[in-house]
Amino acid sequence: MKIFQPEKISEWRLLLTDPWLCSLVTWLFPTISLVVYAIFSHGLARDLPMGIVDLDHSRLSRTMARYYDASPTLAVRHVYTSPAKGIAAMRSGEIYGLIIMPPNMEKNTIRGNAPQVDGYYNSQFLLIGKLVKSAMLQAHATAVAGVEVMKNLSSNMVVMGQAMAAAVPVSSQMTPLFNSNNNYAQFLLSAIIPAIWQIFIVVTSVLTIAKELRREGLANWLAPNPLATLFKKLAPAHCSSGCTGCSFF
Repeated sequence: MKIFQPEKISEWRLLLTDPWLCSLVTWLFPTISLVVYAIFSHGLARDLPMGIVDLDHSRLSRTMARYYDASPTLAVRHVYTSPAKGIAAMRSGEIYGLIIMPPNMEKNTIRGNAPQVDGYYNSQFLLIGKLVKSAMLQAHATAVAGVEVMKNLSSNMVVMGQAMAAAVPVSSQMTPLFNSNNNYAQFLLSAIIPAIWQIFIVVTSVLTIAKELRREGLANWLAPNPLATLFKKLAPAHCSSGCTGCSFF
């Protein structure tokens, strides 16, 4: 029995008349890439919301709260009356970090009893959690150093330099190299957008082959020269995807 041969349709015309294939090789990749770029365009995480539970209500606790809020990474958006409310806010995603200042913190500090300030951060968000933790530690260290300076000034040390040297006997200078602004956009975008492009090429190839399989079947479509047929079929789609990707980059 003679096998019915369908009419030969231009591969370019077939590619452009299919809505899904036409979208994949024309506007869909640039659109998704622009959306991803818009998400990471800031590059730096700033003013991440955090909360404070102030159980001391003293001048020291308010001063430390201002130090946390002064950090460019953190923003004190909420003050809770109990640790349970603060933890609930973290679980709901309202804040990324929580500081709990114990009662009688100022009194214990004056007496030299070294009260403990508890800090919590959401480690489910790896990047945000790392930034919040680092900012909390820096703000806390700055606040503690300020407290030590004031204690030293109130004692026999009347010179600011001596008071600061006693509060921080060994100073440090940390200088970031190769990414001084801690901008993560240039690293993420350079990997995410090419990965999306490769996914689009694979999906376009699969849909193109699947369409021919539905029309003719595998044996009829690949005969008599499978490699030449496959190359002829995928060349327009890959050429369009390549031009779209190169023009975008």
